[in-house]
Amino acid sequence: MYINDTKQNSWLDELGNLVQKAFLMLISIVFLGIGVFLLVKDSNVKKECTIPVTAEVVDIVTNTTGAINKSITAAPVYQYEYAGSTYRVQSSLYQNPIPLYRGDVVDIFIDPNDYEHIYSPEETKNKPIEIIFIVLGGFATLFFAFLSGTSFINFIRCLNRK
Repeated sequence: MYINDTKQNSWLDELGNLVQKAFLMLISIVFLGIGVFLLVKDSNVKKECTIPVTAEVVDIVTNTTGAINKSITAAPVYQYEYAGSTYRVQSSLYQNPIPLYRGDVVDIFIDPNDYEHIYSPEETKNKPIEIIFIVLGGFATLFFAFLSGTSFINFIRCLNRK
């Protein structure tokens, strides 16, 4: 038996709209969180690595992903001397395009507690990904919060209709 109850249909429609917008807001918050996490992580590395040294890029390590649409990223390998020892450290930041070439001499910073923990300003100076995540995530969160708020108000109105 089918009952055409417009009040219930309207109530369910508004609930569905509210759930959709809340889900989109959750995704926006995740984007915002990723941006903040990346920014804080980069800031912590800068705080830890305080000893300036001059390093040479002695190698470029590549990483290929994807079976059909291959993506190639690369990370520099630095060699530097500190406290009478020579260190060879691969960057953990893979990029495409890579801003450095084999033979480049750059200033990097090392951690006084771990001479193989490095920070390279050259690698991060053109890396706006944190800002993009924060701006897009922030605006989207505010936008979907507004839409969810109006959907919530409409949802309550539907429940109160007689």
